[in-house]
Amino acid sequence: AGEALTSRIRNGTQMAELAAWIELAASLDHPQAIASAVPHATHRAPGVRRAVAKALARHPGPEAARALMSLLQDSDFSVRALAARGLGQLGSAAAVPALAPLLQDRVWQVRLRAALALAQLGERGRAALRAAREGSDRFAREIATMVSGLTDGAVLELGDS
Repeated sequence: AGEALTSRIRNGTQMAELAAWIELAASLDHPQAIASAVPHATHRAPGVRRAVAKALARHPGPEAARALMSLLQDSDFSVRALAARGLGQLGSAAAVPALAPLLQDRVWQVRLRAALALAQLGERGRAALRAAREGSDRFAREIATMVSGLTDGAVLELGDS
């Protein structure tokens, strides 16, 4: 089934079908099928980009991290939020410089996901949260303060939800 799924993702063009195939690949945790979703990170449909961001959180590696970091700049806030979540789940400490500015995003869901991801990324991420707590942006300060006060278990649980 994995080979057929990989082919359908690789050759998919219809937005609804493609998003469904990518979500199935993530549910099955099929590495080859998930990897075939990477080129669709630039798809014109936000639903496909959302599916890619969700799936890549289950696909450790530099290619997934690069795709997720590019999705942090997406025009759709839900894609940005899912990309931040995925980078936190992957433990991609190299993403800290890309995640920190999202603490100032105009959408609170993105700010929350970025803060949770930073909290999951070890000392570099925690340092970015400390800097935001001392910064001039009110919303970044508040979200950084809230997430910094969570236990590690709460951060892990919220980051995975």
